[in-house]
Amino acid sequence: MAALTSADAALQRFKDNESRFRDFINSATSYTADDNSTVVPSLPAFIQTLKSRYLSVVSRGNWTTGTVYAMNDLVVQSNQRYLCIVPHTAGTFATDLAAAKWLLYNGVDVPALADQTATAGLGGSLVGYSKVGSRTATVGTVEAKLQGYLDFKADFGAKGDGTTDDTAAFTAARASNRCVWVPAGKYMINSAVTIPGSSFTKFIGEPTNFVAPGSALTWATVFYVNFNGDGFRNLTTGNTSFYGFENIMFSTNPSFAATRAVYDAGVVVHALFRRCGVQYFSNNAALRFATAFASTWDHNIGMYCKDYVLRIDNGGDNVVMQQDCESTYGGGVWLGGTGSLIGGHFETCCQRNNPATENLSFYDVYILNGAWTCLGETTFSAYTQNNKPPIYLDHSQLTMINGLPYQLGTGAPYWIFLNGTDANLMLINSRGFTTSNELQVLRLDSGYAGIKPDVTVGGISFQSSTNKMWVCFNGTNGVSKQAAFISSVSRTGTGQYTINFSITMSNTNYTVHVTSINSGAVTTGNYLTKTTTSCTISVNQMSTAGYDATDVSVTIVGP
Repeated sequence: MAALTSADAALQRFKDNESRFRDFINSATSYTADDNSTVVPSLPAFIQTLKSRYLSVVSRGNWTTGTVYAMNDLVVQSNQRYLCIVPHTAGTFATDLAAAKWLLYNGVDVPALADQTATAGLGGSLVGYSKVGSRTATVGTVEAKLQGYLDFKADFGAKGDGTTDDTAAFTAARASNRCVWVPAGKYMINSAVTIPGSSFTKFIGEPTNFVAPGSALTWATVFYVNFNGDGFRNLTTGNTSFYGFENIMFSTNPSFAATRAVYDAGVVVHALFRRCGVQYFSNNAALRFATAFASTWDHNIGMYCKDYVLRIDNGGDNVVMQQDCESTYGGGVWLGGTGSLIGGHFETCCQRNNPATENLSFYDVYILNGAWTCLGETTFSAYTQNNKPPIYLDHSQLTMINGLPYQLGTGAPYWIFLNGTDANLMLINSRGFTTSNELQVLRLDSGYAGIKPDVTVGGISFQSSTNKMWVCFNGTNGVSKQAAFISSVSRTGTGQYTINFSITMSNTNYTVHVTSINSGAVTTGNYLTKTTTSCTISVNQMSTAGYDATDVSVTIVGP
């Protein structure tokens, strides 16, 4: 046989290597690696070895002497995990470890990763992640991260489809005492969800922008009370709870006779209601708390409720911030005990006060037994037929009202009613009291044992929607001497003048009173024509028509 050329030898080596590579890839056990017939494991065999050694481990718990251990048994010794790599009967652990029967194990087995129970040391507790923005620990576990927030749908099986009864899911979530994330949806509550004692659960819905004033509330996450009763309630007076709701709209069917979103007969401490809405609740306060301490109601809105939107019967150090109550048939906020109402808007509330319909007694703000109570930076625009004052202070002490513009209904007799307030009411910087007629700012009823309250007023200005305009001018030339809300006077002829207003009257049903004097001579005056922006008058002396008096005064009063 002719000797192989160098080219032929190279081609043969290539073929041999190609064949060995195919065997390395495809052979289930081993392949010949070189010309010396060296047999080594193939790639599938190598992968199987890794799998059998590191993935198919068997957890045996704590190491114990005298135990028979098989290949891939996993034990715990001195808070370390070890993998058996040589089958043996355990003697002394240090001796067996020195004999290379055990291998320190830092891997994770597949069954442990898949474990979804609460068993310590399994599942997400074995998977780490890098924390972002942490100044202390830089790593954590997936399990710990997932336990921070629970998902209302994924963890409790809620549907949020507007049809399915999710009461059971609410009950389970309430018992978790965790923050529960509630995805967008309409979650039906068909029976009361009991609030247990020491409840810390906080429901957090998807963020929603406030809707335009005057329209129904639309939230991404809706808790719908689908029966005649309380959505969430605690009837045990001795219970103390610490729960919260955020980005949630509570709603119900307005045809139900007596519904509430939340009713708690116990004590709530550090409760939080933030960016929540309530609508259509009837004949009971939508949010009702017997006693509350250090709790916060922040940027909430209520509409179309037939009783108070928020009622706190008693407690202390509570804060209601930016409460918006619009188009409610009942009242706005009932605040018992100490606390503050800071910022907010009350518009066309208390519609059930209309004397032509129910003639009830609701108030935009009702403060009962308050002490060190602050009411500030809140605006009121009353329902036209409301015949009650917007603010009722009932046996409240040391109350400060700061920066409140009001606009009353036509039937309201006064802005603030004080019943039994015995000390130190302060009205400060409340500019722009507006009413439709000449009314009292305050009505003071008897205080404790008949003592009248102390009232301090500072920086107050009042405006009446009953307009008053006047001018004093020289009738010989129409030049104004002094005026209020009169832009100019035009002399149109002897004793004839046009008075031009700087404000526009709502109609021509106003009164014009003219007086004049000229060196002691008796003169008379009367109006000739009226518009909403001006009127014309004439001045006469006895039987002489048209007379230029040196001093003419005109007063105009009307809407």
